Amino acid sequence: GSVTINSGATLTVASNAVFNWSGGDLEGALTVAPGGTLSISNTVYFALNNYEYGYTNTATLTNYGTVVWAGTIYAGAYYTTGLGGGIIDNAGLWESVADNTMSPNYAYPSTTSFFINTGTLEKTGGTGATSIGWNFNASTGTVSTPSGSFALNFTGTNVFRGAANLSSGSQSGTLTIASNAVINWTSGTINGAVTVSTNAVLNWISGDLEGSLTVAQGGTLSISNTVYFALNNYE
Repeated sequence: GSVTINSGATLTVASNAVFNWSGGDLEGALTVAPGGTLSISNTVYFALNNYEYGYTNTATLTNYGTVVWAGTIYAGAYYTTGLGGGIIDNAGLWESVADNTMSPNYAYPSTTSFFINTGTLEKTGGTGATSIGWNFNASTGTVSTPSGSFALNFTGTNVFRGAANLSSGSQSGTLTIASNAVINWTSGTINGAVTVSTNAVLNWISGDLEGSLTVAQGGTLSISNTVYFALNNYE
């Protein structure tokens, strides 16, 4: 049902337990233990009080088990500064079962919310795009799209493992596409540095290169449709 977890409070979904979260606000910490399951449906918020009352709290969700994501997630932040927001640390399985959205902020374009993937991020439902508008970071972990695609905003130092369709999104910092990984990137903006490793494949269908793109010996870059180099220089 609809549940609010207050600031300073901690809720743990134990092994073999199931928590169906269909609405509410996370102000504190929510942890899914190994073997536990969290189901998110309808609309839920992270640190909504930041927007409504001017707080700068960070709400955290740590997953060691399974999260079945079927709803919409918003992060709140102070509407004049953008401070505060949410952090999701996925060390288990995070499964998107619909074309859903994780918005970077509730009514304010914050850059302080993060989705950290050290486990498995997978899209198994919906033929369209699932958008994770929070900063996306992964030094380990895998991404896969048996169905549809993800829109991701890579920030910091990232290593991509797995095989996935990326419908859109952006990249800043560094992104290494690891050996045996495959990215089909429909519309990607590269602001930092991207490296395609040996035996890795980047199918870049369209987008804009503002930073640098390196293809290592034995790596493959396929460019189709229209891509741009330094489009911002013109615009």
